[in-house]
Amino acid sequence: MNWLFFAIFSRALYATVNVIDKNLIEKRIPSTITYFLITGFLNLVLLAIIPFHDIAIPPIPMLLLLLAAGALYFYGLLPYYSALAFEEASRVVPIWQLTPLFTLVIATLTVGAHFDTYDWIA
Repeated sequence: MNWLFFAIFSRALYATVNVIDKNLIEKRIPSTITYFLITGFLNLVLLAIIPFHDIAIPPIPMLLLLLAAGALYFYGLLPYYSALAFEEASRVVPIWQLTPLFTLVIATLTVGAHFDTYDWIA
């Protein structure tokens, strides 16, 4: 039953992070662009731990694809932070959490992905 604890704890931690984001954007950091750049820099600082761990480096084409996906996600945060500056976190976060649903629908319509019933339920 450890998974239940981790599932609930992860949601509680995510909710805490959203409230902290809202307070930082609203009261401490005057510009969403500034907060965007700060979070981006802090993410780059995490790259410094790579030499201390045994991490396999993927082939160059896959690495470029992964970097592009990370950059797109990072730039996707800008509208999220802008929305947090103008609206309550309890209204913005549920819309942000619809991302997997949009991904599923877009994958079905554009790539032609086919899913079983259990996949759709999951």
